Amino acid sequence: MALALPLWLATTGVQAQGKSGVTVDVGVDNTPPGKQAFLPVTLSTTDDFRTAHISLEISFPGKLISFREAIKGSAAESAGAEIKTRLKDSGDNAEQSLLQVEMSATEAISQGELLKLAFEVAKDAAAYTVIKLKNSKQKVRSVDGKTLEARGMDGVITVIPPDVPLYGCFFYMH
Repeated sequence: MALALPLWLATTGVQAQGKSGVTVDVGVDNTPPGKQAFLPVTLSTTDDFRTAHISLEISFPGKLISFREAIKGSAAESAGAEIKTRLKDSGDNAEQSLLQVEMSATEAISQGELLKLAFEVAKDAAAYTVIKLKNSKQKVRSVDGKTLEARGMDGVITVIPPDVPLYGCFFYMH
């Protein structure tokens, strides 16, 4: 019985994680100072959810990076989604900038890459600085207007030295 209880708790936790509705994650990139980083924003869901509207709020250190644009990904493109972005004052914390992203479509948006967020890294950013982009709020609605449970991972930009070459993964490239 002593072994059965921890095993049951572990199994229940895994099952609860598998039942989550929608996940909207912000990705990662490595970029030298003065260059642009492109962070993918991806949607993961089960077939039960037909997502039509997604809104995100992402806070980031405005002194280290600045938002440039949102580029549609294949999932947004195939659904004919419209994307709107807006930089908002983050209130009492002047060190942080707040980016609001709204995406809507008349048909269901499929899983995959929704968009890429382009940020320019400050020219004076120190090498090996890790810049965190907090994915603070996700609101998701279905095609029929129902609000769905959503969560998401934060994004990260790592500032790399300008003279370090980046190589692709051998297995990915072949």
